[in-house]
Amino acid sequence: MRGLVMTWFEFVKPFLWAGLVFLLVLEACTRLEQWWVYGVSPLRLYDYDVMLYTRTAVGIAGRPNARYEKWTLNSLGMRGPEVALKKPQGTVRILCMGASETFGLHETADHEWPRRLERHLRASGIPVEVINASLVAMSPVLQVRHFEYALREFNPDTVLLMLNYPYFAGRDVPNIHDPKTALHAWVRTEKEVGPFSGVLTPRLLRKVKDAVLPQLPEVIQTGVLTPLHQWQRMRQQVALGPEYHKYKSVQPAEIAAYDDILGRWMDLSVKFNFRLVLLDPALWITQDTLNVFHRSWPYVAESWLVSARTQLAERAAQRARGNALTYVSLHGVVAGQEARLMRDMVHFSDEGAEAIALRIADALRPTWAHLPNTEDATAAQAHAPQRF
Repeated sequence: MRGLVMTWFEFVKPFLWAGLVFLLVLEACTRLEQWWVYGVSPLRLYDYDVMLYTRTAVGIAGRPNARYEKWTLNSLGMRGPEVALKKPQGTVRILCMGASETFGLHETADHEWPRRLERHLRASGIPVEVINASLVAMSPVLQVRHFEYALREFNPDTVLLMLNYPYFAGRDVPNIHDPKTALHAWVRTEKEVGPFSGVLTPRLLRKVKDAVLPQLPEVIQTGVLTPLHQWQRMRQQVALGPEYHKYKSVQPAEIAAYDDILGRWMDLSVKFNFRLVLLDPALWITQDTLNVFHRSWPYVAESWLVSARTQLAERAAQRARGNALTYVSLHGVVAGQEARLMRDMVHFSDEGAEAIALRIADALRPTWAHLPNTEDATAAQAHAPQRF
């Protein structure tokens, strides 16, 4: 028996060596391609955080002129075309605040919903400029801080705020006001990694995941990613033990924290004279999308999400009604079409981004549609409809 095993091993050994050499060559080619295209040292750590983030006194921010695979940032560290600090005369300026679902994670370049929204409104003759100030993993607290310390300088006429539920699981008001909450210590920026930090970190697998796999047919992506996410979920369950899914229902303290953030945005809208629009996010909750979601939010149970989708959404709607704010629910946009319009629980496909942009454009268009494309366009703010 032992001799048979040794004979089999001797037979496959050349193929194993060939496979190893092949993978090493692919790894080397990946590093050389990224050095040639993106100017990244073959020895340095290369991932999303390192390439796109920087750290400021406020918290994490986009790194000016950064690029990682298909994602590029302008000279102000935001996704989208260059924008001047001073608002052009006669232009309605819209500022989009959110996290990865607004930044645009899965959409092809220039097809995230803020860009599509701008095109739809301009096609209606509205002189609008849409600024996408979102960033992947940007927390609600960090969004407020960024506006207070920097984004207010852009003098927006309207702020579109994509609401976030999971962030508030297990949080209360003192927690969200802790300065450390906004620092995102888990993020590694370019200045925080050494010149040889990526020597032992494979880039090939990340390249396949971020650049190659999304180009393959959906059935192949599902076949590869579903068992991977299930395996990652099982690892988390073992590692976290009873802490896994410990948040099972929305608590009063969490609603108070959520309400506090809404209140801060309302105060900012009065102080800096902009129209606040609350966007209730679309959620696609299935076992597959939960597997992906729990990679980032392992403590949040499905029951908490279902509870939040009702309680936190209703709280936002109540605040909108009571304060004459515009509230746009995005649930109905994807209902019954989630598999086509969404890529996971919160992120959109190209078609989904188009549907979301159309819904928001329909809600905003009556505000400015009656005005000519002139310098008087911003006067429409005084005539904004308050509820959609």
